[in-house]
Amino acid sequence: ERIAQNLLRCRQSSEACFLDYLSELSGRFVLALYYGGTLEFFADACATRTVYYDRVIGRVIFSSHATMLADLMGYERSDEACYFFYNPLYKKAPLKRLPGVISPFDNVRLLTPNTKVDARTKQVTRIFPSEENPVCTDYAALEEEVAALMVRQITLLHQKEQIMMSLSAGLDSRFTLSACKAVA
Repeated sequence: ERIAQNLLRCRQSSEACFLDYLSELSGRFVLALYYGGTLEFFADACATRTVYYDRVIGRVIFSSHATMLADLMGYERSDEACYFFYNPLYKKAPLKRLPGVISPFDNVRLLTPNTKVDARTKQVTRIFPSEENPVCTDYAALEEEVAALMVRQITLLHQKEQIMMSLSAGLDSRFTLSACKAVA
């Protein structure tokens, strides 16, 4: 209740204040904000709670699952999703995720992290970061910089605490193990 009150107080001050406070929150949540005659939906920074919405203008229908929304509206699987489902490369992939905002149904879209959607107009707006991302001109240098930062972070953590981790041979585990090889 206190968090909701702070969000509303910040929104009354300004949208920038609201977004700054929202970016400080952590956890799995979906926020519906009705303010100034506009209804907007926000997911947490990692979109760990999925938000699907009917993209037909005039309908305000949101759901945690694309299938629930599609069943309610009588939607069939989209050709776009079927292209992926029946593609041999997709079938071999260890992770079965559709790219971007695609859902298995034409009129159902996924709200991605760090965006908001206006429930009435279906306009999706990026909310974080608030300024433009710089254009990358050297991907090899960027890869080296990110890898060095990860190794430095693990080294600093290891100096403070004994590190234990669960490894499964998945992509995340292999990345984590690689970043930890200097302290393992």
